[in-house]
Amino acid sequence: MGENKDLVSRMNKKVIPLLLEYFMNDEKEVKAILHKAGLELEEKSWPLKIKGKLA
Repeated sequence: MGENKDLVSRMNKKVIPLLLEYFMNDEKEVKAILHKAGLELEEKSWPLKIKGKLA
């Protein structure tokens, strides 16, 4: 899939908006899912965005 920054960008632009849609914009639920996956979120961002480091 390319470099990690490409993966972060795809997560922020495609995956997270889909999760928000599936869970009817339930921010708490989506945050819990992302946290359980080991991803860190940017503070006070809407729509939700993960931080730019994935291993």
